[in-house]
Amino acid sequence: MAVRTHSLRVQKRLVLTGHAWTILPGVGTAEEVAGGTLSAAPLSEPDVWRSIVLGMPRTGRTPPAVEVVARELTRQVRTAVHEGSRPAAQLHAQGAATEGERGERASSAERADKAERALIPPGYGGIRTFSCPTSPISAHDGGMQRTPGPLRSSVESWAPDAVTDVDDLHAAPVAALSALLDEPAPVATTGDPLPPLWHWLYFLRWPAQRDLGADGHPRHGHFLPPVPDRQRMVAGGRCTIDEPLRLGERAERVSSLGAVTTKRGRSGELLFVTQRHELRQRGRTCLVEEQDIVYRSGRTSTPHTRAALDPSATPRPDGRWRLPLHPDPPLLFRFSALTANAHRIHYDTPYTRDVEGYPGLVVHGPLLALLMLELVRRDAPSRQVLSLSYRLRSPVFAGEHLLARGTPHDDRADLSVATHRDPAHATAEVTFTER
Repeated sequence: MAVRTHSLRVQKRLVLTGHAWTILPGVGTAEEVAGGTLSAAPLSEPDVWRSIVLGMPRTGRTPPAVEVVARELTRQVRTAVHEGSRPAAQLHAQGAATEGERGERASSAERADKAERALIPPGYGGIRTFSCPTSPISAHDGGMQRTPGPLRSSVESWAPDAVTDVDDLHAAPVAALSALLDEPAPVATTGDPLPPLWHWLYFLRWPAQRDLGADGHPRHGHFLPPVPDRQRMVAGGRCTIDEPLRLGERAERVSSLGAVTTKRGRSGELLFVTQRHELRQRGRTCLVEEQDIVYRSGRTSTPHTRAALDPSATPRPDGRWRLPLHPDPPLLFRFSALTANAHRIHYDTPYTRDVEGYPGLVVHGPLLALLMLELVRRDAPSRQVLSLSYRLRSPVFAGEHLLARGTPHDDRADLSVATHRDPAHATAEVTFTER
């Protein structure tokens, strides 16, 4: 359960009554970070700082759901600090430090401790304090700053209501994707649990042909922002899984709009939209997913990449878990059909090269995410995924040799997709437990 509140008193009460974790002075989620807010406060003035504190009880059994939340929050903090998405961020009181390190950060850590520890009851450990300036930097598009502009004004009154869809989760799409991945038999049949992210094969929308734009994307949609000459990119997402969906049983999906934020980067103004999906079966919530989608108005004047495609080059065989794939146009066509994706960059080479500025057909971002999750299914079949997060960092093209790589740890794994050009076109982290 996640709690969002501006009230410090409410959050203090949550900790004192044994809810095992909280963030002070506000509750921050991946959606808020991606949308340009942190600790329920807008990220506007660069000189305003916020602090996040994570607390876990030292004694007693921690519920699995709480462990998942705490691990995900800690991962977000480490990512922001170590991967450079917020270069001025600092991570205090993380484990033991040398005398020199303690001396350098003592004053800031002590100030944070005095301000926050008064609100954390005795017996709580694993404290992480994260201080962050309120101007985020994105690894995708240089030094992006949150700024009002034409895109912001385009969506000021855009507030679509939640939408509920149902699907019987028939077995045929799973059999089809299994064949695409060269599995000798369907990976699941009626009554079996659906592998993580394979729900993307369901709840599909097929617009009329006249409703498609020149790029193959729908012209209109309930959750498509009213942006002129709209261009769309999937940036990443997150998913928590309480229990797997069961194939062959009716499921319900409730979709709603999350954060909507505009930022300006080197290539112009961008609109970040987070869409939330809650999937249920038999009246119970099975999984909650958030997808981060980036929109721009119009095309960039420079090519997306000047990469020279080398169909013979292969990536380094790193990682304990490895799964190669050599995507070609028929594979991309089949995946487009399975996911109701008519975007021409996946099947129309002249359009992709001459209009979009790519050197070749683009491999679907969702396919890269699914490929990373295949590592867990194939190499750790006894483990059930509890949560996952992924980022799509740079495109992969048809004809390139790619390799999904994984490094397992005790209760989690770090995953990536590499080519000879880039060791991390996509990255993911999953947490799991034994079935």
